[in-house]
Amino acid sequence: SPGYTGTPESYDWWGPMLASVGIITAIIETNTPEDNLEQRKNALIAGIELIKRENANSASPLNNKVDESQIALMGHSLGGGATLRAAEELGGDIQAVVPLTPYCCELGQSFEGDLNGVSTPTLIIAAADDTIAPPEAHSRLLYDAINSSTEKVYLEFAEGAHGLPTNRGSEFQTQGTYVYAFLKSNFTGDGKYIDFIEGNGEDSFSSYETN
Repeated sequence: SPGYTGTPESYDWWGPMLASVGIITAIIETNTPEDNLEQRKNALIAGIELIKRENANSASPLNNKVDESQIALMGHSLGGGATLRAAEELGGDIQAVVPLTPYCCELGQSFEGDLNGVSTPTLIIAAADDTIAPPEAHSRLLYDAINSSTEKVYLEFAEGAHGLPTNRGSEFQTQGTYVYAFLKSNFTGDGKYIDFIEGNGEDSFSSYETN
């Protein structure tokens, strides 16, 4: 899901990158660029339902090509916050969640409550220089609010602003590598991906934490 006022075109690099390594990727367009957190959550859930319908549709190019035991959600900014809300509702229907420089809540509101309902493995990518969703008020709070029994990873780049995951961002190779490894570790349980994720991170990270 795009961030607030964002469009699918702003994230063009993610689709071809993930598709090139065998991960079918849908970058959704929200009903309006100003859709709020709740609306983005509902759009993500609708996107999952659409992919499943296409998988069962004999006329679809996706027919029988989607492994429905290997589905993940990813979103940027307000769309990133929405992935966690969607994960609370979808539960075991998805296997991974990746919020990218997530905005915690509805616009202008502060984070309250908890995310104990998130049981899906979660990789949060943050940027230390983010002034729109500063990590201490957004990404880090979300990470800490997820139940400690849920597999979770907090990855914070030492440099990079809120638009880090967009086409105008940076660290594409590192972002792509960690997202791919996280997805594969939870889709397949392959030890080499798990070992990579459970490593110490990279020099370009100001913080890298797993539980």
